[in-house]
Amino acid sequence: MLKIIQITLLFSFCWITELLAQTDDFKVFGYLPHYRFDEIEKIELDQLTHLCVGFAHPDRTGVIGFDGEDIFPIMVKAKSKGLKTLMTLAGGAMTDEQAANWDYWLKPWNRSKLIEEIIYWVEKYEFDGVDIDLEWNHVDRHYNGFVVELKSWLEKRGKILSAALPGKKRYEVLTDEAIHSFDFIQLMAYDLTGRFAPERPGPHSPLYFAENCINFWLKQGVSPEKLILGIPLYGYEFVNRTQVHSVSYGFMVARDSAFAFKDQVDDTYYNGIPTVKAKTELALKKAGGIMFWELGQDADNKYSLLSAAYQHLQPKPDIQVDEIEKARVVQVSSTSEPIQFGMDLSGPELPYSDIRFFISAAQKRLFIIKKERNGQDLVLKIPDYPAGLFLLANLMGSGVITETLKRP
Repeated sequence: MLKIIQITLLFSFCWITELLAQTDDFKVFGYLPHYRFDEIEKIELDQLTHLCVGFAHPDRTGVIGFDGEDIFPIMVKAKSKGLKTLMTLAGGAMTDEQAANWDYWLKPWNRSKLIEEIIYWVEKYEFDGVDIDLEWNHVDRHYNGFVVELKSWLEKRGKILSAALPGKKRYEVLTDEAIHSFDFIQLMAYDLTGRFAPERPGPHSPLYFAENCINFWLKQGVSPEKLILGIPLYGYEFVNRTQVHSVSYGFMVARDSAFAFKDQVDDTYYNGIPTVKAKTELALKKAGGIMFWELGQDADNKYSLLSAAYQHLQPKPDIQVDEIEKARVVQVSSTSEPIQFGMDLSGPELPYSDIRFFISAAQKRLFIIKKERNGQDLVLKIPDYPAGLFLLANLMGSGVITETLKRP
């Protein structure tokens, strides 16, 4: 039996921003390779949670470097923004010399020295962890042992370990032990086609492929919160089928700002703002975060894809109070049943049909749901949380109402 509990209506336009800022479970990773270090001032670092600084390679003596680049200014800037930083190893495009050095140092009788060198860098520059970006034929029978041993060293120091892995393929040699050693798996959900397949022009990172990639790794037994959906900041131009080449999203927007809202211009395919927002929403529902490869290819203006994702995660209310008053909570269940909120949408027509609920207790977000309006009433059942003070935010379009609910 339902009973009415006293409800106090609060009009708080800043509370929803504070609530969304508590989404510590949702990550936004971005890669900054050494050849983009000079772009650091153009990047909205405060829109990220993690910065992957690459690429670190050992030389033949085992000494690590970033192709001669000084990472200290990058680390200072990232730390000033409160970002977690990861030291990214290897990278998809290596020289023959770099590949040979990795092959040498990953061998069991050599890798302890390599790991000691990695830990030295982690501690010297106060990295929060390590990201492994060894790919394809460089993931050999020695890869798993390296991952497991490195994880042991990092875990003792409270550091995290992540890896960039193909969106929809598991390397044959990759063991379950290695997979479960990763705190995050960054899904390279792109390059479905490209310069390597000139006979297959088309989108290389469509939305359906992103969902397929997430589903693939979920079936591998990886928990959703570990999956970070990769989003490309580049595309491919198939105008000349014999010379297919990549183009940055920033380049496309510089040509015409209208291109920011498209995924295709003639024979050039990429991800525009609507697709990036859709992928961000997909990751909110089915994964633990998103990742951008790579930050230097974004537009450094209001059409930035990083900013588009950030704005999707951080809606800014602008609705007037008199419009907010048209919706109100009308019933809450007793303590013996799951909490049930009923929204009375009768009376004057509401200007918005999309309603999102955010439940918070003790300053920790407990639940998010998005539900379309159905007729005149909307009822949402919430799992049975313990007694205490709860906050309900009802987001209608860009407007917000909040309620305090005291559960005895």
